[in-house]
Amino acid sequence: MIDVMRSSGVFNPGKFKDDIHIIGVGATGSHVCEGLILQGINGSQINVYDFDIVEEHNIANQIYTYEDIGKPKVEALAFNIKNRYGENIKIHNAKVESAGEFKGVVYLLIDSSRETLFKSMKFKTGINLLIETGLDARAGRCVTIDPRNIKHVKYFESRYLFPDDTVDSGEVSVCGTRQVVANTVKILASIAVWDFMKWVNTESIGKDVYFSTDPWFITEDIIK
Repeated sequence: MIDVMRSSGVFNPGKFKDDIHIIGVGATGSHVCEGLILQGINGSQINVYDFDIVEEHNIANQIYTYEDIGKPKVEALAFNIKNRYGENIKIHNAKVESAGEFKGVVYLLIDSSRETLFKSMKFKTGINLLIETGLDARAGRCVTIDPRNIKHVKYFESRYLFPDDTVDSGEVSVCGTRQVVANTVKILASIAVWDFMKWVNTESIGKDVYFSTDPWFITEDIIK
């Protein structure tokens, strides 16, 4: 396990005993996984889910290396986490169709429609915390909700389960590809890990964080 002596006064990973499920280990998800490990979360508590393979364009904004190209992302992530930190995470090389049986914390970090997955999670007693993010080249958002809380569910459904989400729409290049900036990704992943840590520390939940790097600002709204 990572030696967290220098940060244990801020976050004690021993307080958290449940599982964490990271659905999607691309740009944000791969960095979230690494961030949790660096805070002392045991690899055996972390489940990662993805069915994509590592491609060359992933190297610039995800934690993978050129040696990982062509490998399933979950396998490459597990190898890198083991190689760098000595931790063994649990991998699932598959598309998640339903998260209704999950227990603990869920990170919903996929680019495609979240509606079906969210329907499978809401009002399920086993999921204590849902963290979902959206990313653009110069901005990001992170929302933390209790999927058993009807006010949180209504807030999330009204704001983030429709196709024209301005953050998720993504800035595109002249050739039509979506723009992803590594430093923006790392900020967002850090916020997503910090929100988990704050929840473990204080059990505070129901927050919506938005940041922009151009110009720089960050806001945090409480879901009521």
